[in-house]
Amino acid sequence: MDEFGEFFILKNSNMTFIAEDSNKIISEKFSEETQWNKDFFVAKKKTYQGHEYIVINTEGKVLKATAYKLLKNEILLEIKSHWGIFDQKLNEIISPLYENIQANGDQFIVKFKGLYGVIDKNNNWVIPPQYKEIIPIDGTNYKLVDKYLGEFISDGKSKSEARLYYDFYGDFGIEQDVNHTFRLIDLKGNALTAFQKGKYSSHGSSGIIFQNENYHFMLNEAGKELFKIYNYDSIVFSEDEFLAIKKNGNWGFINTDGILRIANRYDTVRPFQNDRSAIKIRNSWGFINRNEDLVVQPYYSEVSDFENKTAFVKFNNKYGLIDINGDYIIEAEYDEIIKEKGFYLLRKASKWGIANIQGNVISYPTYDHISVGKDFLKVEKYGTSRILSKSGTSLIDQQFDQIFYDEKRELFLGRKQAKKEQVFLTDILAGDYP
Repeated sequence: MDEFGEFFILKNSNMTFIAEDSNKIISEKFSEETQWNKDFFVAKKKTYQGHEYIVINTEGKVLKATAYKLLKNEILLEIKSHWGIFDQKLNEIISPLYENIQANGDQFIVKFKGLYGVIDKNNNWVIPPQYKEIIPIDGTNYKLVDKYLGEFISDGKSKSEARLYYDFYGDFGIEQDVNHTFRLIDLKGNALTAFQKGKYSSHGSSGIIFQNENYHFMLNEAGKELFKIYNYDSIVFSEDEFLAIKKNGNWGFINTDGILRIANRYDTVRPFQNDRSAIKIRNSWGFINRNEDLVVQPYYSEVSDFENKTAFVKFNNKYGLIDINGDYIIEAEYDEIIKEKGFYLLRKASKWGIANIQGNVISYPTYDHISVGKDFLKVEKYGTSRILSKSGTSLIDQQFDQIFYDEKRELFLGRKQAKKEQVFLTDILAGDYP
């Protein structure tokens, strides 16, 4: 159960609906997909023509649309094949006039009569609709392509012709021609470096990597060259100090100074996480450290990267959890393991169990469903629900058909449907009552 203004969003037997309380339902019951945020509830509903979306705000006002996109405080709705923007009260901010709308900060890129322009929230044109394509650079600057395929950079107040190709990454851009001559520019188009030969490869917080014939070189965002290395097939950027390199079909690592740290001897490598890199040898995965010690032997058909010094592994088609030394925290005996809010949900066949973050099993797989709450676990079995503490002890032992949690009031609401029982006159005469 989720709060929605003064109402609640409830689910019951694959049906989702809005109610004032358990006895007063204020919306239809929806069986198909639903989505909501603090301002809008949207439900898909079948129609004779296909489907439509029912949009409800926190005051209970309803609109119908053929498509939607949720924004921070507004909602985009497609009504009769045209898009508009509506506020939290479902009043029009921008009338449904456009073939497409893309939000960009406080402005919107719109398609009008087959061409693109930019409007503000008052529906005033910032850039008139006369372009084949508009690509946002930031919240106010755009790359424009006209019908003659000419390229421009504009903020709506001024426009400069772009005779080259532009790509923007964070706070800088790359201006490049078809001959792979490039320079770095800022978001206004001002040059940060002189033109030089090279083709963009990848980038990260520490710099940008380019390739020119048989060598790669890395620049920082000011254009200073950090290293140049020769005869590598490719370099994969990561935010780690070790960068994956490929040479002659095999993978290794260099550092951000371009120095080879781990030779290219592996079929595949992944970026270091928690000082461990997943490496693949002959179709099996293991892990190395930065000294290239094989700290986890390549026994596994699948592995995840390490996070908080733990990684998922798959062995003999079953999943488990290991620590950074390769020791099992949770044995590889489950069909699925999902991390959720500091716990691990464990599935065997159709049943679920749960373990804490240390890998200690709280409950083995016996439940149909388990969800993790703020300070409790909700478990479902045979169509009834119970509430457990995070250590697995019973908080609400009585079994209910449904249990909802009101986060604002920190209360549980339990629903139990009355059951009819057949009573015979002979039972009543004998003093037996249900």
